[in-house]
Amino acid sequence: MLRRGDFMALLYFTFSIFDWFFSKLAFQMGVAEGNPFLAWCQRNALFTPIKLGLTLAATVLIFVLCSQRSGRIVSQAGVLLMALLTIYHIIGLNLLLS
Repeated sequence: MLRRGDFMALLYFTFSIFDWFFSKLAFQMGVAEGNPFLAWCQRNALFTPIKLGLTLAATVLIFVLCSQRSGRIVSQAGVLLMALLTIYHIIGLNLLLS
């Protein structure tokens, strides 16, 4: 049976993979990374390993924190942020392609 922490971690992981994928598509279209740290990673061919490493670390953290009330609130905020970022990418890429 899927626990709340499992579900929240899975949602975060899924949205983060979408974020990585849509970012890579945007880079191919000439869009620059907006996050200064990740822009440095992109320039130094470290974007994918750093992005996926951070995604894995955050996913594990969300899984662990969901057992605590305050951790659930932070986890839900993180998932919501990644969902909004995914929507932002979809809208942005759609505008670039039109």
